[in-house]
Amino acid sequence: MTSDITILNMTTHGIVSKKQYFDEYHIVYKNLNFTFTLKGYESFTNYILDLKDIVDEHKTENDCSCKEIAIPTENQSLTLTLTHHELHELKDLFCLKPLKVNIIKRMEYSFSLN
Repeated sequence: MTSDITILNMTTHGIVSKKQYFDEYHIVYKNLNFTFTLKGYESFTNYILDLKDIVDEHKTENDCSCKEIAIPTENQSLTLTLTHHELHELKDLFCLKPLKVNIIKRMEYSFSLN
C-alpha cells in the first residue's frame, strides 16, 4: 500500500504535507488546518517567515513585552493570534528540510476480534 501524501516537514505541534498528484498543500498546526495551492502556500509561508523576523526585530529594538501577535488574514472577520513561541515553531515548520516519511508505516492500528 502506498500513500499519495508526502510529508514535507513536521514539528511537535504541526505537519506540512502535499498530495502527490495535485497542487494541494496541507498545513496542520495545533487546532488550525489550512489547504493551499502552491501559490497560496508560498505566499502564506513567506508571510509568516517575514512576520517572525519583523516581530523579533521589534522585540529586540524596543524591549517589547508583547506576549501575542495578531495576524490579519484576507478574511477581515478572521485574525490569528499566536505567541512568539508558536511563531518560532511555525518558522521551523516552514523551513523545509527533506524528510522521507512513509505515512502508512507511521499509522498504528489496534484491532480486536472480540
